[in-house]
Amino acid sequence: MNSPIISIIVPIYKTEHYIARCLDSLISQTFSNIEIICVNDGSPDNALAICEDYAKREKRISVFSQTNQGPSAARNTGLLHAQGEYIQFCDSDDYYDITMCEKMYNAIITSKADICVSGINIFYDNMPAFANEHYYQAPFHGIRLIDYEVFTQTNVFVWNKIYKKSLIDKYSITFPYGLHYEDACFLFKYLMISKKIYFISDLLYTYIIRPDSIMGSTRFTKPAYAIDHIYIIQDVAYFMAENGLEKKFEHTFIWMTLLYVHLSCWYGPDVIYEKTFEAGAALLNNIDFNAILCGNYSMDDVIRLYALKKKDSKMYFSANNVSLQERVLSDIRNKESLGWRFILKCIKTRLLRK
Repeated sequence: MNSPIISIIVPIYKTEHYIARCLDSLISQTFSNIEIICVNDGSPDNALAICEDYAKREKRISVFSQTNQGPSAARNTGLLHAQGEYIQFCDSDDYYDITMCEKMYNAIITSKADICVSGINIFYDNMPAFANEHYYQAPFHGIRLIDYEVFTQTNVFVWNKIYKKSLIDKYSITFPYGLHYEDACFLFKYLMISKKIYFISDLLYTYIIRPDSIMGSTRFTKPAYAIDHIYIIQDVAYFMAENGLEKKFEHTFIWMTLLYVHLSCWYGPDVIYEKTFEAGAALLNNIDFNAILCGNYSMDDVIRLYALKKKDSKMYFSANNVSLQERVLSDIRNKESLGWRFILKCIKTRLLRK
């Protein structure tokens, strides 16, 4: 087979009832110059046998097996074996529209973008609808420079996008082993080293939410994984430091940290609050508070930043309380550090605008 243009990486785990539909959608693509890399992540069911049977009949399919290590490890294995110029991902219980590869490839080539994003079709398999469906759609249309709005409005799933393998390799971008919500970690890193992004409104990827999928099952057991939100942002922070990106994405990183501290606290039990706030404060420790003044942060977010510094979860979750805001003003007036004077100025400005 000639060198493929697109490598599609499919992690396999407990999806024997779905994998055939997934693979059928991939081998039926109108863009045929692809390779399909199936990574069996120690699946205990019949999914591996199904993949191997497909590989016997379809030369574009290759199958690799490993002990169960989670989706991050499976995707990283796929990246190691990928030969294509471009990378796409597909979860083994989901499937592509037959035109997805063609439309994504044409978009990234003609626009000269570094990444292309499509809309998502959601299907609930014996599950009540609970997702914010607006989040799954393309927030923009066409080409955009990657900026703060792109980071804050683009969904973090890796499977409705196409990437340049050359950029992944150049910056050694991988998925974090052993962590949930790993998509965000990979995507944030990739966006930081990219310049342009292209959005397609078409719903080219069908996402299945089912009771025993990671999304479906962790919806009710997320407290066990809540702290992973913080570990994800720590990993992004290390990547930024290694590549000299701290100043360029300072506002973006503040947003990421506030969001992921909030998610960690929201999903997690009370016992992880202290750990979450300690980690959040450490992440923001080196932030130049001039950035707070220059950014368009809400009053609530400024209070949350202050609460993180004080490791005060009660204050954090009462950020919109007016009497609390006045108390914080009084508290900050007694602080001597330059950083807190900046925050005080910022809070005063916000209050005067109300």
